[in-house]
Amino acid sequence: MAEGHTKPILCLDATDELLFTGSKDRSCKMWNLVTGQEIAALKGHPSNVVSVKYCSLSGLVFSVSTSYIKVWDIRDSAKCVRTLTSSGQVVSGDACAAASTRTITSAQGEHQINQIALSPSGSMLYAASGNAVRIWELSRLQPVGKLTGHIGPVMCLTVARTASPRDLVVTGSKDHYVKVRRSPRPGP
Repeated sequence: MAEGHTKPILCLDATDELLFTGSKDRSCKMWNLVTGQEIAALKGHPSNVVSVKYCSLSGLVFSVSTSYIKVWDIRDSAKCVRTLTSSGQVVSGDACAAASTRTITSAQGEHQINQIALSPSGSMLYAASGNAVRIWELSRLQPVGKLTGHIGPVMCLTVARTASPRDLVVTGSKDHYVKVRRSPRPGP
């Protein structure tokens, strides 16, 4: 099963029935865990796919390559419907599709996105990029905030539900610190 990438697999996400894999071959693949068959190949990433998340509530897949998060609607022929950038820009469709070079580095003003996480409610997307974490509201696919405070690149993060309406965001950085914070905006 999951034989289909031409280069090493760097990340994955799964549900009871679906598996999503991201690879150095610049693609993300969707697999049926029951049959072991590939369902779709999400292509056109500018470089390695380093993080992938699936939101079962919205049917959206988020895949990260360089400073871009591609948003795929798997309910609609696995089409890239938006491209989000580390600086908070939102571009309709696939902003990476027109790339003519083999590998794209981050554009000026953009930072490598190292990892993404979804809120437990499935309403927010968090992206570790540069020394901060960018936050998007998924119902509108719009940036709504940013968590700062690290003096080195944020390499990893996780998000947990709490008794309050605000998510608990835990980040790890190259500055050797782990920071625990509440999201600045409550999720639904």
